[in-house]
Amino acid sequence: MHLGLPVLALATTGAVEAVPPGAGTLSTRPDVLARVARRYLHEPEAAAADGARARQAALERYGLKRFLADWERLITEVCS
Repeated sequence: MHLGLPVLALATTGAVEAVPPGAGTLSTRPDVLARVARRYLHEPEAAAADGARARQAALERYGLKRFLADWERLITEVCS
């Protein structure tokens, strides 16, 4: 997600909680994942759009800015 690539993953993993709607495809069906992979190959603009949403979500959830803000909040709470 950080690399700006759309996610294609099995919906039986932690990806279900980590990947927001529009950032790729999660499914338990290999045929669905294969169809979406083919779509991304033939429609690179769709892959880029989903990848951009994946990157934005990754930066908001797991980026350095979020990490530092969480640490600052924790330190303030502990030291208060």
